[in-house]
Amino acid sequence: MNRSRFRVNLLLLQLFEKLLLERPEPPYGLLLMQELETSNGAVYGMLHKLESAGYVSSVLEEIDERAAGRRKRRYWSLTAEGRAFAESEMRRASQLYVSTFQLSQGAVPSAPY
Repeated sequence: MNRSRFRVNLLLLQLFEKLLLERPEPPYGLLLMQELETSNGAVYGMLHKLESAGYVSSVLEEIDERAAGRRKRRYWSLTAEGRAFAESEMRRASQLYVSTFQLSQGAVPSAPY
């Protein structure tokens, strides 16, 4: 995995959390944007970057837009490599949070930095 291509931030971790959820069908972009309460530019930019790295795949639904009364949706799913990357980054973030909390409570680090 090429982690250096990604600046792991809170939005990326939240996106991973949403993509890791078990759902009846994969989420589409607008749903992710609404769940994350952020702009479409941020979400779609991240999804396209993850897709070009092979961490997510997308499928454009095949509907008649006029009959459905809406535009086609693009559904997003983690690939096997993407799932491993997302889970790894979520673990790292969790460990960082716990370490930061312990330091804020006066714990002494066990190893020098």
